[in-house]
Amino acid sequence: MYEVKQIIYLYIDPRNNNIFYVGKSAVGCRRAYNIYAHKSYCSNVINKLKRLGLRPIVKILQSFNNIAQNDLCEAEKYWISYFKNIGYKLTNCTDGGEGTIGYKHTIESRRIMSAKSRRSKGFKGKTHNSDSKLRNRLAHLGKKLSEEHKKKVGLFFKNKQSHRKGKSISQNHIDNIKNGNKKRIVIKCLSDELVFNSARDAAIYYKTGHATILRCCRDGKEYNGLRFVLIKEGALCMK
Repeated sequence: MYEVKQIIYLYIDPRNNNIFYVGKSAVGCRRAYNIYAHKSYCSNVINKLKRLGLRPIVKILQSFNNIAQNDLCEAEKYWISYFKNIGYKLTNCTDGGEGTIGYKHTIESRRIMSAKSRRSKGFKGKTHNSDSKLRNRLAHLGKKLSEEHKKKVGLFFKNKQSHRKGKSISQNHIDNIKNGNKKRIVIKCLSDELVFNSARDAAIYYKTGHATILRCCRDGKEYNGLRFVLIKEGALCMK
């Protein structure tokens, strides 16, 4: 069993003895000898050797005892820079250390990512199918919020500042609001020729939800064999 140490290791191509990868490990030789755990360009070389029945030569370049992680990263950066400067073509994607410091995407990669980003619209313009809606409904059916959750939600909306706070409303805006509130929609049931002052009145009469009535008007669908149409916005009509 390998003694747990922090190490800097090398992968060497057995065909030409060229160093093609510099790595670090905080768990001793375990990572160094787990050659198929590596990804990107390093894995391409390893897989090519595998197809030829070969394995990379693993060489421990440096070992440490309980040094800081930052120092281990700096050691990896140093050796990557050193071997690049003396002419080795390493498969390391970055300058070493944590993260992807120093990595630069190729022009082709940037072009592909840019094209995908422009094509992607997320969920915009899409709708859930009936199965998806049913699954969402059943997942939340009967679910009750805890008292603590309710308090947090209430506190959030209590402290939330309105985007209109501190802004004045013009008289023209006020008039538009008043005129808008006077408009009423007229719903007509084509099946029995009844006319209603609102979708809610129709919903109460037919014992359903007003959203169902509006959806039937919009999509031209039937509800229990009944068809509805939105006549206009304007004067009130009675049944």
